[in-house]
Amino acid sequence: MLLKRQEKENIIKAIYDSSNILASVYDKNTNDLTLIFNKGGQYKYAGVSNTDYTRFEISESQGKVFNSHLKNYKFEKLDNVNPELIIKEVNELKELERKNILDGKQSKIVNEMKTLIAKETSRYSETELERLIEVIKNYINELNS
Repeated sequence: MLLKRQEKENIIKAIYDSSNILASVYDKNTNDLTLIFNKGGQYKYAGVSNTDYTRFEISESQGKVFNSHLKNYKFEKLDNVNPELIIKEVNELKELERKNILDGKQSKIVNEMKTLIAKETSRYSETELERLIEVIKNYINELNS
């Protein structure tokens, strides 16, 4: 799954949450696609169509698209890279995404509470309280996962 994408001067750099592929660099001018794998292996695939690259980039599973559409392209093995910095960035991006999800859930709790308070009553229906409890339980479950 795509975590980060930067495009500048027809060069697309992307980082993925994938079991095998960490990052890619796609040159729209030459259609060369460089893939960096989790163990640091780096390969350049020549003449990758924009369609195949886009399919790869937006897929939920880069490995599946690699196996079905990219591995048959002509390639060359490049020097290995140290994957530690990319892995660190992947973990930071995943944590940020998790935090953003939790922040959204916190907002949902606050909004549910504001809705109840806005009623200006000292009695709330069982349904209203159950809905608030469910939102809070979902938040706690997300924290624990």
